[in-house]
Amino acid sequence: MPEFLQDLMSGNGFMPHGHCYLWLPSLVWLHVLSDALIALAYTSIPFTLVYIVRKRRDVPFHWMFLCFGVFIIACGATHVMEIWTLWTPTYWLSGAIKAITAAASLPTAILLIKLVPHALAIPTPSQLASAHRELQRAHDELERRVHERTAELTRKNQELAGEIAERKRAQDALAIAEREREAEQALRTAKAAAEAAYAELESFSYSVAHDLRAPLRAMSGYSATLLEDYHDALDADARDRLDRIIAAAVRMSDIIDALLALARISRTEPRRELVDLAQLAHQVVEQLRAGDPGRAVDFLAAGDLVVQGDPDLLPLLLDNLLGNAWKFTGNQPAARIELGREQASGATIYYIRDNGAGFDMALADKLFAP
Repeated sequence: MPEFLQDLMSGNGFMPHGHCYLWLPSLVWLHVLSDALIALAYTSIPFTLVYIVRKRRDVPFHWMFLCFGVFIIACGATHVMEIWTLWTPTYWLSGAIKAITAAASLPTAILLIKLVPHALAIPTPSQLASAHRELQRAHDELERRVHERTAELTRKNQELAGEIAERKRAQDALAIAEREREAEQALRTAKAAAEAAYAELESFSYSVAHDLRAPLRAMSGYSATLLEDYHDALDADARDRLDRIIAAAVRMSDIIDALLALARISRTEPRRELVDLAQLAHQVVEQLRAGDPGRAVDFLAAGDLVVQGDPDLLPLLLDNLLGNAWKFTGNQPAARIELGREQASGATIYYIRDNGAGFDMALADKLFAP
């Protein structure tokens, strides 16, 4: 690479411009954003000028627009270099771009001065308006004559136009009826497919539930038998573990029942009954404590949390939410879970809060994705 190009692209011996701002983030970004917006505006203006010249070939002095475009885009490049030299001290390159800008701006200024007499010779708006009025009067007179000559033809065509319009309305009505028929048929087909899918889902749910209940019954039954037959031979810890196995089996059975109820929603409407959320939540938390007795979790539930909902599905919802809260507060020395309600925008919002691991809200739209 030639030596002058190396000097042009090199920042050796210079200090980035950001040192002048003491690398204060607020000051640095003030200049970065300002220069970036100016550069963006300066870059868009030449394209707008070129677009105007291309669309309006009749614009006088169109070459002046192009001169302004070159000058302005060069100015935009200087602001880009202002951003670049904050971190990279290529001041020779920055100076070269400023020199190019000067070379473009000075001739533009001189040409603009020479252009002033010609620009002043352009007709004024009042002169153009007067000429326009004369043209408008001539146009109105011509239109009046044309209107008189075509009035008779218009009257003769009205009857034919009415017949054509009536035929068009009939065709439109027929097309609308055909589209409605096709839409109704598509709706019936989609409804039948949905009902078949719902039936298949319900059948599959019952099959899976049946397959899951067998090992659950065996697990619960064997545990109960061990407690009954070897109660005295087992120590307190072993009996407690068997009790937890039985409780977990009962909880799993309840979850299966709730899942079956969820599958039945596709066939029936959910029930609406008064349900005490606090009471259900305490039951779920007790089951979680029984399954993990070593945990010390402070659970608080507000009073008067009676809502209308499905008594089979709400326990499943609370089990899922409280189970997640229980799981993700595992590393907290003073774990806390809270169930309550609040008013927002005229509506009552019920919430479950915990002090466990947080959730990245940037992924919120993927929370319920399959």
